[in-house]
Amino acid sequence: MKGIVARRAARGAEFMDQIRHGWFNEIRLDDLDISSGKHCIMTQIYGDYWRGLRKIGILEQSSFFIPIRYGFDPGFGIGMFFSGRLTRAWRREIERRRVESFCTDAWREKYEVVTAEASG
Repeated sequence: MKGIVARRAARGAEFMDQIRHGWFNEIRLDDLDISSGKHCIMTQIYGDYWRGLRKIGILEQSSFFIPIRYGFDPGFGIGMFFSGRLTRAWRREIERRRVESFCTDAWREKYEVVTAEASG
């Protein structure tokens, strides 16, 4: 069972999957730091944390806690204590998506070659 920090990152990653195809390829994992306005998910993709939240529609939500719920923000106070864990959880989500994407693309290329040879 995933802990709350991992669930937040998973929830945010699933949300990003729905609104921006291949978003995970835009993230520089070595720089990723969820607690940093310069190196978080939103800034790496959209150039600015707040601009990113507006673009994906999070700021239109009624609660300030929505970015926290989706793991885009560790929160203040005790949340900052977990920012390292949240960053690591995001890295795992991104790495998993990259591997799945690569495997899917490799399979698709192989399948197209086999299909082309069979029809040739």
